[in-house]
Amino acid sequence: MATSPIEERLQDRTELKSRERLYRSWDKALRRLDEDPDGAVTAARSFLESVCKHALDALGVPYGPNLDLMQQFRLVAGELKLTATGETGRIERQFYSGTNQIVQSLAELRNQTGDAHGKGHQGVKASLAQAELAVNLSGATGIFLLRKLDSHLAATRRLNSAGNAVLRFDKATVWRLVDHAQNSPDHLKSFRQRKPKPAIWLVADAGIYLMSNGKPALLHTGVLAEEDKVAGELRLVAHADGCGPLDDIDDWMPLQEAMSGGDDFVESLRLKDIRVALDASDRQIVIVSSDSHYRIYSDLEFDELANEASLDL
Repeated sequence: MATSPIEERLQDRTELKSRERLYRSWDKALRRLDEDPDGAVTAARSFLESVCKHALDALGVPYGPNLDLMQQFRLVAGELKLTATGETGRIERQFYSGTNQIVQSLAELRNQTGDAHGKGHQGVKASLAQAELAVNLSGATGIFLLRKLDSHLAATRRLNSAGNAVLRFDKATVWRLVDHAQNSPDHLKSFRQRKPKPAIWLVADAGIYLMSNGKPALLHTGVLAEEDKVAGELRLVAHADGCGPLDDIDDWMPLQEAMSGGDDFVESLRLKDIRVALDASDRQIVIVSSDSHYRIYSDLEFDELANEASLDL
């Protein structure tokens, strides 16, 4: 059973084989704290090296045996885009700068006080306070990198080889939306339409989801909204897998970036196309979308075409 927040997060973030390796490294740092501060500093750095190597392995990035901690960290940071550019990357750059300083300081502290190298009679010993700080910072930094790795892998698994977003939606919920749009007496008009007509909208704002443009709105409770109270109610929507308001934004924002450069958007989808996919699906429909085109599949068709690598838009 996990005995610290770091261990709990390691259990959440890594598969068994890697988890055991990281556990051993982390446990060594903890066990050395009280009796061997110098050894704890060395173990803290080793833990961070293990996290970096785990990330590089998961990303399929080759690295040589002679890479030091800073070189490993910069490789990981580059792959995880911690140095992102543009206004949306400002906070990421701040995190990267701070994390970079932590890693650099851990490396320097280990070189000065760690027990990995022999010391002369004037060698500097780490205090307990320094060792505790080093261990806690390495743990927090390691968990930050593992969280970013999770988000990166979650997003890239939903981007195909052409960089298009692959969105999966629950069949039953989409059917309810289609039925509502088809049978509503009035409809919302998208900015491209002169005259409103029944449609399903693909929307990106607080997540990525499908909604009916029918009026009155269908609420998440299954009842129709009163016109003057729609703004304060939650509509029934079908969120794409992993792209809901409770999902980590880092997990789905790369999909929105692939479709719109990261901007919020509304795209009107034809009911006919949605129905064809629903009729042929098992549990989900799949929308593959770029910034200019989209295609709608049943899950069965999509999986068959994906196996044949024939999903270019």
